[in-house]
Amino acid sequence: MSDQKSILFVHFGDHGIRGSERVLIDLICNLPTRFKPHLWTNNSALANELKGRCVTVTEDRFTQLLGWVAPRLDIRNYFSLKQKAKTLIEQNHIDLIHCNSAAPNQWMSPVSRECNVPIVLHLHAHYLLRDLLGLRVFSNPCIVSASPTVTTDLENFVGAQPSYLTITNAINGELFDEISPIDLKKELGLDDEKPLFICVGALVPAKGPMVLLEAIRELKHRGVRVNLAFAGEGMYRHELETFCSENDLTDQVHFLGQRNDIANLLSGNIDGFITPTLFECYPLVLGEAGLAGLPTIATNTGGIPHIIGHEKTGLLVEPNDSNSLASAIERLVLNPKFREQLGVQFNADAKDRFDMNLFIDQFIGLYEQALEKPGEFTPSLKRSAWATKIAVASLLNRLLKRMPLLKNIATAPS
Repeated sequence: MSDQKSILFVHFGDHGIRGSERVLIDLICNLPTRFKPHLWTNNSALANELKGRCVTVTEDRFTQLLGWVAPRLDIRNYFSLKQKAKTLIEQNHIDLIHCNSAAPNQWMSPVSRECNVPIVLHLHAHYLLRDLLGLRVFSNPCIVSASPTVTTDLENFVGAQPSYLTITNAINGELFDEISPIDLKKELGLDDEKPLFICVGALVPAKGPMVLLEAIRELKHRGVRVNLAFAGEGMYRHELETFCSENDLTDQVHFLGQRNDIANLLSGNIDGFITPTLFECYPLVLGEAGLAGLPTIATNTGGIPHIIGHEKTGLLVEPNDSNSLASAIERLVLNPKFREQLGVQFNADAKDRFDMNLFIDQFIGLYEQALEKPGEFTPSLKRSAWATKIAVASLLNRLLKRMPLLKNIATAPS
């Protein structure tokens, strides 16, 4: 392809730069010049980050019909978004649409069909069947998942499809070659000989920070002292600080707040990385820990087992199990040689697994395929009806399995 092609990237998310936003930034910033990116989003932080990188950047108020947060029935805005999408496509001569989450697909999928513009749907999380149906996910002829487990979820609902792809997220490894490591132990006034572990992520219940604090308390009862730093902010911070105060952990647990120098922190004198999340799709921060060569403990959930090989590149524990987490931390503390071995192996694996060039090449190949055969990447009413029928049948089947009485009624002879 020699002529330039315009891609409209549509992102619906909370304010701030997190995993899916970082993936989109890296993707857009590494596109070859034959692609002209345009951004449409409700995330002002993302919009500011990509100004100058995109031909146009448009901010709007995005809403989701029948979503989990208010307003749930803003039908007027739904049709307004559809019309705005058509205007952006016409004004910017858009050749391809890239939805960077499922939510905007609710209006972009029908717009893709009506404007006859191919679409690629990029999923960064696991969704309930209710959401997959409401967001018209199954109507899309090309769905890219950031984790193999997301692809498996889709296949479990409607069966394996050749159009369901997995392109795992990547990290710009060059960042770790150009940074200045931070001596966090010195910054916190800690003894350099005492082990310091770090947990990076939002301070919310789903990320499991309380489970980690319970593990630190258990280690204290066992006579094992561990220093811990939380890099992140969130609504749960007050409860976590109260727990530390009530359990005499204040001098061991340090809250760093929101940091924009995570790579610098991880490349410093940290002794280990911990992800106690209760559920996760494919956390990029694990890749950053790997590129920093940190021995890592993570929960055996979501896409994490596809990143961490137990006993090979890290240790896996079950979610919400503070005793097992404490034992895993204790193992790394008491065995520095094993700790170092895990870090070296994780570093080598992360360099291959999170290779940015491979990630970009996979998306470029997908874009070129969609532009060469747009009809195969444009939703059709027939496909939408088929996918909805299969998904609803799957939903009913699940309900029947959970409700024996209804199953008996449904299968009783008339």
